[in-house]
Amino acid sequence: IYDQVLYAFGRGRGGFRRFGDRRILDFKFKGLPDVCLKPPFDVINPLIRALVLIAEQSMNNGETLALLQILVNYYKDGSKTVLAHRHRCRHICCSLGASRDIEVEGKLINMSHGDCLPLGGEMHAVPAAENAKARANVTNL
Repeated sequence: IYDQVLYAFGRGRGGFRRFGDRRILDFKFKGLPDVCLKPPFDVINPLIRALVLIAEQSMNNGETLALLQILVNYYKDGSKTVLAHRHRCRHICCSLGASRDIEVEGKLINMSHGDCLPLGGEMHAVPAAENAKARANVTNL
């Protein structure tokens, strides 16, 4: 499975790259049912496996899982935002670190450390939050 990673932004530099108002680590795949990252990124393999299991449980009969991307978004504080957007595919978001409100279809949902949120095309955003501490969000698409 290691050879199935198409590319990982920041991989050569060993870190995150700036994307909009945040930093991201981005891995793209060939529509696989499961993935396994090489060191030093292998530390997130257990979390990726958990997200895959959640995704599998949310699928309808006859559907197959095809991972296209893993995103790790890092927000250093509450001033970092993501504008409202939607994805054409279902995905699972996992929050790590400080709590943060996520806006989904106009409703605020508080995401705490370890919370997972399945999304299936809903409009969603990360609004600014005063006094918010550092957090990361790991998403499988």
